[in-house]
Amino acid sequence: MILICSALLISLVNSASSSFATIKNVILDVPSSVNIGQEFQVKAIVYTLHYDDTESPSHPKRCTLLQHVSNVWATLALPEGVAVTSSDNLAFIGIIEGGSSREVTWKVSFRENGTHTLRVNISGYDSGENTCSVAESATIFVGEPSPSSTYLEMLYNIVMASGMTGAVIFAVYAGRRQLLRIKTRTPPAS
Repeated sequence: MILICSALLISLVNSASSSFATIKNVILDVPSSVNIGQEFQVKAIVYTLHYDDTESPSHPKRCTLLQHVSNVWATLALPEGVAVTSSDNLAFIGIIEGGSSREVTWKVSFRENGTHTLRVNISGYDSGENTCSVAESATIFVGEPSPSSTYLEMLYNIVMASGMTGAVIFAVYAGRRQLLRIKTRTPPAS
């Protein structure tokens, strides 16, 4: 019995030294555009890699101790005019098992128009206790709310009531000029 336990322990120690876990990458999930003052979610998905050098077609994976990445932190770097509304921009993720993923989210709101870049930095310690980190950026357009369909319908009714048989109107919103085509229709005779 002691011999079997010793053989199992030696096998586990040898397996542990031949497997490795580290942070593989991070994906930053944000909308492409939002309205100024609108609260939205920023999600970072952290992926880890578990590598076992004993794997091969002729040598199936041995029983190994599962490796993990530890003391993982996520930092959301924000440009001027941005506020995190749900928590701090620094989030503790903790331990992530090798070959798995974890998510962290923030609620964010922009106070300034324009095109902005958000960046998330992920850092921790791989299974060999070496520091490891990855980063990812995403660009987001922030603008004024677009005209609602009610606003456009009201504009259409004004044009029709003025006796025009058709019109082309330019609307300016969110810093962009957009061409709106109003349907051609003769107003009813009075």
